[in-house]
Amino acid sequence: MENQGMIIRFISSIFIITMVSLNFACKSYKNHIMFTSDQELIPSKAAEDIRAAEESYIVQPNDKIKVRVYTSKGERIIDPEFELFDENTSRFESNKYYPEYLVDQAGMVLLPMVGEIKIGGYTKLELDSALSEAYKKFYQDPYVISTFSNKRVIVLGAPGGQVIPINDEGMHILEVLALAGGVNKDAKAQNIKLIRGDIYNNPEVFRIDLSTLDGLKKSTMKVMPGDIIYVEPVVRAFAKSSRELAPFVAILTNIASITVLIITLTNTN
Repeated sequence: MENQGMIIRFISSIFIITMVSLNFACKSYKNHIMFTSDQELIPSKAAEDIRAAEESYIVQPNDKIKVRVYTSKGERIIDPEFELFDENTSRFESNKYYPEYLVDQAGMVLLPMVGEIKIGGYTKLELDSALSEAYKKFYQDPYVISTFSNKRVIVLGAPGGQVIPINDEGMHILEVLALAGGVNKDAKAQNIKLIRGDIYNNPEVFRIDLSTLDGLKKSTMKVMPGDIIYVEPVVRAFAKSSRELAPFVAILTNIASITVLIITLTNTN
């Protein structure tokens, strides 16, 4: 009887540990949901996802880019000791106008000094690398920072991080969502948010519910350059947690089986 009690207590302990682990795992998945209410915004997380989306963006015809070239591997950008600081130069840099360069239909762009260079199909990281290589002919250890100046909208959440160019001044939310792949079964149609303005400084947050006819009417709201559209994903936390914890549960089950076997053999002897 004593051995049976030990077995029951041991199995109960394993069950409790497993359920607690599942509970924490489910909570961790919920923590990855952004913009859980109209008042709740996570700027650091949003900025990180926006940066990832922009870095994966592919240069396309009619894109406009701005290019900044620095020498000595960009030493002037950081300059923590202000050794390179010059008041006149700093004032000039702060007011400096960086012109836009248009990517033509062949994916070519005409840049100062380097002339025409093909950049169509490049990601932002590939673009910076290619331009750094091109400017090596004229500067020592050039460091290039390129930015896109197109009118664009960032789509985050269920469709994945995407940058959608605004080719039409009258584009509305539904069109942008369609270009991003639509609202599928892995997305919550009733919880779509449009974030407008500086995410670090009290942005406007509009909630759109595409699961209702009234919400569908509101989806005709026009987008503006720099808008962020967030489609909350359907997080099947229990299923995902179960898959992640499966190896852990298997180990505990094996330990339990061996323990029961040892106790049974000991009791028999």
